[in-house]
Amino acid sequence: WRDLISIYSALLTDALKFKLSFSRYTKQARFAFYLLLSTVPATIIGITVGSEIEDTFSVLLWEVVTLTVGTAIMFVAEYFFSKSASGDLATKVNSKKSLFIGFMQSLAIFPGISRSGATISGGMFLGLSREEAAKFSFLASVPIVLEAGIYQIIKHPEQLSQVSLPPILIGFFASFIVGVLVIKFLMNFLKTKSLKVFIWYRVVLTVFLVGVLLLR
Repeated sequence: WRDLISIYSALLTDALKFKLSFSRYTKQARFAFYLLLSTVPATIIGITVGSEIEDTFSVLLWEVVTLTVGTAIMFVAEYFFSKSASGDLATKVNSKKSLFIGFMQSLAIFPGISRSGATISGGMFLGLSREEAAKFSFLASVPIVLEAGIYQIIKHPEQLSQVSLPPILIGFFASFIVGVLVIKFLMNFLKTKSLKVFIWYRVVLTVFLVGVLLLR
């Protein structure tokens, strides 16, 4: 919360003060802008072909394929691009890097590809440490999740009338609390541990699903 309040308040302040003179923005304001910029690829893909991708790839065979691809991305990042943290994350990203990480984030539209796994891997491909990439990934999740939620409400407003308010609030707070705890755990975990445990979990899951396919 401190990070979110700090960077977005800086962006708002600098936008009001310097307008479009981006070179005069503070590093925190620029970092907030880069986080918002990272939502662009997923926004474009989600609005244009998101439903078609979900309909096409939401079958077990394709999910095994995308699960394998997602695992391969994490494997390459962990075994060939892993490095220790150093320096200030806000100074390590720019528009090109944020768009690339945003493109990696958009791959999560395919069932079987983890949003956090893809974005963390994307950050590591660009020279960020595992911890730095994870921090960018989780900060970048806030605007894209809000955006996706608003888009779904606008696209399917009738669904709000089909569910009473208490279940919606319970679901919201339950997911919020679990989300905060998971992010806290993962940030602490990735300070000293690698992605290997998640890679092997995905390998085991892929083998299991291949077995399910063969037994059909």
